[in-house]
Amino acid sequence: MGKARNRLLEQETDRLLVFADAVAKIAGLALPEHDLEHGCTAALHHIAQAIPVRAAAIALLHDDLLVVKAVYGDGLDRVPGQVLARTGEALWQAVTTGKTYSGLDASHTAQPQAEQTGQYLALPLAGNSQVFGVLELQSLAVQSFDETELTLLQTIATLLSGQLAQAGRLQVLQADVADQTRQVGLIAAQYTVTRILAEAPSFMDVAEAILQTIGEQLDWEVGLMWCVQGDTNLLACTATWSAAAWSQEFLAASRHIQLPRGGGLPGCVWESKEPQWIRNVLEDQRFRRSEAAAQAGLHAAFAFPIIGQNIFFGVMEFFSSNVLTSDPELLHTTAALGRQMGQFIERRRAQQAQRESEQYTHAILETALDGIIGMDAAGRITEWNPAAERIFGYRRAEALNQELGRLIVPPAQREQHRQGLARHLATGAAYVLGRRLELTAMRADGTEFPVELAIAPVPGEQGPRFTGYVRDITERKRAEEAIRFQARLLDVVEQAVIATDVTGIVIYWNRFAETLYGWTADEALGCNILDLTPAAELLEQATQIMARLRAGESWSAEFMVRRRDGTQFPAMVIDSPIFDAEGTVIGMVGVSQDISAAKRTERNQAFLVRASTLLSTSLDYGTTLQQVADLAVPELADWCAVDLYQAGSTRLMAVAHVDPAKVALARRLRERYPVDMNAAYGVPQVLRTGKAELMPIISQELLQAAARDAEHLHLLHTLGLSSAMIVPLQARGRTLGAITLIAAESGRHYDEHDLAFAQELASRAAMAIDNALLYQAAQEAVQLRDEFLSIASHELKTPLTTMLGHSQALLRRATRQQQFGERDQRALQIIVDQTLRLNKQITTLLDVSRLELGQFRIELAPVDVAALASRVVLELEPTLERHTLHLSRVAEPLIVEGDERLLEQVLQNLLGNAVKYSVDGGTITIRLWPEAGAACVSISDQGMGIPLSAQPHLFQRFYRATNVEDHRISGLGIGLYLVHEIVTHHGGTVNVTSTEGEGSTFTVRLPLASSAESAVVDQS
Repeated sequence: MGKARNRLLEQETDRLLVFADAVAKIAGLALPEHDLEHGCTAALHHIAQAIPVRAAAIALLHDDLLVVKAVYGDGLDRVPGQVLARTGEALWQAVTTGKTYSGLDASHTAQPQAEQTGQYLALPLAGNSQVFGVLELQSLAVQSFDETELTLLQTIATLLSGQLAQAGRLQVLQADVADQTRQVGLIAAQYTVTRILAEAPSFMDVAEAILQTIGEQLDWEVGLMWCVQGDTNLLACTATWSAAAWSQEFLAASRHIQLPRGGGLPGCVWESKEPQWIRNVLEDQRFRRSEAAAQAGLHAAFAFPIIGQNIFFGVMEFFSSNVLTSDPELLHTTAALGRQMGQFIERRRAQQAQRESEQYTHAILETALDGIIGMDAAGRITEWNPAAERIFGYRRAEALNQELGRLIVPPAQREQHRQGLARHLATGAAYVLGRRLELTAMRADGTEFPVELAIAPVPGEQGPRFTGYVRDITERKRAEEAIRFQARLLDVVEQAVIATDVTGIVIYWNRFAETLYGWTADEALGCNILDLTPAAELLEQATQIMARLRAGESWSAEFMVRRRDGTQFPAMVIDSPIFDAEGTVIGMVGVSQDISAAKRTERNQAFLVRASTLLSTSLDYGTTLQQVADLAVPELADWCAVDLYQAGSTRLMAVAHVDPAKVALARRLRERYPVDMNAAYGVPQVLRTGKAELMPIISQELLQAAARDAEHLHLLHTLGLSSAMIVPLQARGRTLGAITLIAAESGRHYDEHDLAFAQELASRAAMAIDNALLYQAAQEAVQLRDEFLSIASHELKTPLTTMLGHSQALLRRATRQQQFGERDQRALQIIVDQTLRLNKQITTLLDVSRLELGQFRIELAPVDVAALASRVVLELEPTLERHTLHLSRVAEPLIVEGDERLLEQVLQNLLGNAVKYSVDGGTITIRLWPEAGAACVSISDQGMGIPLSAQPHLFQRFYRATNVEDHRISGLGIGLYLVHEIVTHHGGTVNVTSTEGEGSTFTVRLPLASSAESAVVDQS
């Protein structure tokens, strides 16, 4: 039992030694203000080594807030930097009472027994009646702290309280020193900036030096100057300073951006006109250069405006590598510096502007073409420029301080001049001030001359002063008189002649201008030409033309002008400047002529050409009629209807409207209210008489006369008809129909010019319609002919076949039985030959009719063209007397896919033509050869040849060359047409080469079924 007691005593001794060690270590800790977190964390670590705890934390008061500074373990749900709310937190009881709080957990509400983890303690850290914070501890499991541990913890809390108090006193001392240092820096910065500005020629020359001064004096590491750019109205970085090389990339990034008002830190300063502070730019969303700042290690930033009384110039911006809270005094001081710099810039600009103004005024006085004369309230001359010297003949020294009235005012007007000056000084009356006056002045030699004078008052402390601008207008007055005289001569010209002075004021307006523009000369004289003649939408262009005339340029073009009543019309205008003897522009003269009629004629002719071209594109009369209606809208009308006259009634063939949706409405109206052919007006009357009708205004009476009933009248009212024309469609002495043209939405009213234009359109349309009708009739006739030929061919084939059979039978019997003499046998042979020829011609006509009717058929089978040509030659040769056939062909077959009967007809037609048109006989050469997958056949003769002009038409139906009539060679002109059609239907080609008087060669190419080239053999 004694050993157990000793063991317990040893354990207690060891524990006390551990406690003492912890107290010693905590007593040796330093808790400086800038590193409280580290010191508090070390203290919790020492406590945990001495006393078994699950969790511990230290929270310190900052501005009435508890902020967690250090945490040990995870049982208290604390993190460094956490702000602890008063509601629900038990440790606030320790803070407010200054006494230790003990409970089951950190909240006022105890948890259920199953969730208890041990005893919770909150020990206040306080001293000298001041609470610094609280020490929180959570014991292990469900055990509580014993009395020894509580005593130790109270001791540790006391030690920490003392150290925190010492840290606070040190912080106050350091703050006092820092405050004094900052005050010295602020004063030094203000003094240095003031000195720099006082010695600077301009602000931008010393902007970098000011950045460096403020940065070094106030312990900031980077400075930037941002100025408003006048061309973009954006802030741009114009000067930089840095205390360290590592910030160069950040400065470069700043130089390459521009900021709008409200954009980034400088933009926010621009918008608020107040200094701005950012504790850490990496955490502020307003800051736009966070990435570059992070790379440079920059955190805190402030900026202040450079602003004058009326103008914002820019922003100065500074950065530190530390995270710093806002310094109101620094912001206040830099705001004052910004205003000081702004006032400096304003003063420098004002001084520069004054220097430039003085230089500009001096330059004006020295170079002005007008005389500039200054006069004080006593009437004495105070300014006399070189132009005044030239005008009046007095040198400057002679004129200064002289009475103006005595020096340059003619004697007869001096008293009036002096009374006017006295009246103005006494009453402020200003009859002559601010006006351009024409007066008489006097030169040094006493001669009087006209001048133009304008006087401007200049208020002053010593009384008003006056500046007069004088121009010698002797030459101008002479020129104006000359202009008026010349203009009077132009008063008889049938063109508007208008003269103005150099400012555009009308000084002449001839008789024809009164007629053309509607203004009398009395009304126009003295007015600005721009207020009288240009169309409103061309006023800016007219102003530019005036400027060109003042510069000495002439101008001419078509121009839209307006009359007094506001109507506009095109005119050809020629404007020229008028110069005086010295080459100075003193006025303008313009000649204008109404070209409305010419423009309308030009426009109408262009329209008619376009109409003729369009109407010629179709021979279908239905299409042509619709084209007529479409052409008229909207060039001539808002509505257009075309009626065709058929069998004593009208038929509506085409309708057009500017709104296609209304076309159906017009057709429904016509169906519901058909044309009354007995009407004494409108389309029936035009069709009966062949004369056009013009209704310039569609009146209410006219609508009532045309309406069939009340509903019809209502519908006509809704259409808003304003004017109408009805013109006949006449061709070859007969009336085909009528065109109705109606104005509605456009509000136009037709006149005789419009009617003439419509009649011209109708004439061309009638010709196109007549051509279309003739073409339709011709097509129908051709179709009837082809149908007749087809029927006739079939009907003739039957008796011819019978005749041919019987004649051939008689010829065979006569030959066999010798019953007839030689003469009768020859007669029978002629009957057989002519019957065969007639049968062949009927077959040809039948093939032509089949082609035209689209009933032509070919029966394809393999055909040896070489063998077929040989057979045709053998059959033809015995019938020839004066012609020799020469056949040249390949030994191998030339197989094509074709109709043997039709291909035989091709060869027979070509050989027959060669014989027929070789009237003097000769050799006919037939060549056959394979070439590029085709079977080629050429037939050449030595006959009359074909004229070059006829060759392109040779394969047309019923076409015959002109030279065949000279040789009285008969024919229908369908043989070559059939050759071309048959060859084309076989996928081949046929062409001709010929020289008149030397012969012709026809070449046929047909696709080979299988091409194989062989040797050529001659066969006669």
